[in-house]
Amino acid sequence: MEHIVKQRSTWLYGAASATGLALILGLTACGGGSSSSAGSPTGQATIALADAPSLDFDHVWITVKQIDFHQLDTASPADSQWLMRPLSTPVTLDLTQYANGNLAQVFSNLSLPAGTYRQIRLILVDDEAALTSSALADALLYNDQVDYTDANGVSHSRPLEIIGPRQGINLLGTFTIAAGSPLNLVLDFDLDDDVVRFPDSLGSGLDAFTLKPYLRYFDLAHSGAIVGQVDPTQLAVNGGSAYNLIIKAEQVSADGTHHEVARATTVRSDGTFTLFPVTVTGGTTQNYDVLVRGRAMETLIVRGVPVTAASTPTSGATRVSSTALPITAAGEYTMNLSNAMAPTGSWVNLFQTLPVSLDPAGLPYEVRFRHVNPFTGLIEIPFPLSAGSIQVGDYLAGGTPGFTAATPVQGSGGFAAVGGAIQFASSAVVGTLPPLSGTNTSITVPQLAVAPAYAPGQITVNIATATPGRFTHGELVVSRYGMIVNSLPIDGDLASGGAVVMSNLPSGTSAGPDKGAYYCAWLRVWNGASVRPHIVPVLGFADLTTSNSAALNVTVP
Repeated sequence: MEHIVKQRSTWLYGAASATGLALILGLTACGGGSSSSAGSPTGQATIALADAPSLDFDHVWITVKQIDFHQLDTASPADSQWLMRPLSTPVTLDLTQYANGNLAQVFSNLSLPAGTYRQIRLILVDDEAALTSSALADALLYNDQVDYTDANGVSHSRPLEIIGPRQGINLLGTFTIAAGSPLNLVLDFDLDDDVVRFPDSLGSGLDAFTLKPYLRYFDLAHSGAIVGQVDPTQLAVNGGSAYNLIIKAEQVSADGTHHEVARATTVRSDGTFTLFPVTVTGGTTQNYDVLVRGRAMETLIVRGVPVTAASTPTSGATRVSSTALPITAAGEYTMNLSNAMAPTGSWVNLFQTLPVSLDPAGLPYEVRFRHVNPFTGLIEIPFPLSAGSIQVGDYLAGGTPGFTAATPVQGSGGFAAVGGAIQFASSAVVGTLPPLSGTNTSITVPQLAVAPAYAPGQITVNIATATPGRFTHGELVVSRYGMIVNSLPIDGDLASGGAVVMSNLPSGTSAGPDKGAYYCAWLRVWNGASVRPHIVPVLGFADLTTSNSAALNVTVP
């Protein structure tokens, strides 16, 4: 079993590698397949779900109905050899409940032919479909739903829009099913990053939400736990000022250029937290740096925290400190984009680097991360950043780290902003030096180019309209591995149809195939009377594995 960790961070000095791409979990698969079964021997797989939540949401619900397996990573979404394992009835889960070591056991003891599998896909029920019995039991309005409280203290329930939900959440890796050796996987959502929040395009005054999953998985046979506590008296819920704390276990990236997030969680009201599961590779222990960031506080880093394989939150977990970690109050400012990022499926990583006296290697830490609005390329809601120093200490077994206040290399409260997207070369570093606390600063991120390992390709979508004028606004959305790659406005094509060309898409060639370059496309359409955008799937998928062009057809009802 390969021990895969999340590769969310943009590479600071180049493009994400093909290996990094193969570690991604996301929505994919534009067509079905048929159930297939091989002979004996057989083995078993158990699949659980977990989350690293955000306090921005009260609840985030998804409804799961099926999981599929395939032995080839070159198989297309419509290949006939997918092994399908549906649940007897769909299950609705509130992902905010599965943090701090809590796991949702969704698929237990699945019987599969023994062998090596390289694709798994999780199937959700459409948020536009009729409510399942499990969603009704939770009194939901949608099968996939976000509940949040606005600035005036008013609660709202909004659909969690999932582009192409009927096609599944696809996970690439190497999964061994062996007789007598059960495979136990945890699929990890990260609501703080994967649920993209933006103002509703319909002008309702409410927020809209879409799932843009960039997830990871953990093999419980090669994972461990970290536990700890921050000073609860400094948390806003207890009368302090700090809030929305996120705890991250970070490690040096595969290319050795920066620290990237391997696991994240939040804190309980008493300040305690649990990071589990955390991957342990190549031995019985592995060191991580634990980073604590939050609103109205300085970022804190505890370096060199060991994690022991097979430890759990209740047995053998590493305690970060024998006493509660301190919280130091800090001012804030907000960051925004002065331009729309292209492709619209991009994100911005925000890094800080310790001074050379504390870190001679000078490897930046990922402190914040934000997807842009995948339909506009903008950060629609200004993004808060700490204007304070970084508190740095080293792990002391059985003791308390001693902390030093450090000014990052980027300047007091400064960050290095880097734009990125799957299979696109990272942008140059954009320094963001803060203005006065509480005010806004804007940065410009140039258009991203397809990474040198791939060829730029294009997809043409021929749009016909069955009822001209029914929809007045729309977007063409193209995704790969569940990540929205790009979107384009199609308002002018909804009246009488037209051909929309989306270019600058990573593709392969006959000499250098890109084996996973199967793109799915959807239309997202609405008019002034709509209560929510309507999703129109484009049938089939665009195959750019060995070609730089493909065409698809769709009729708007």
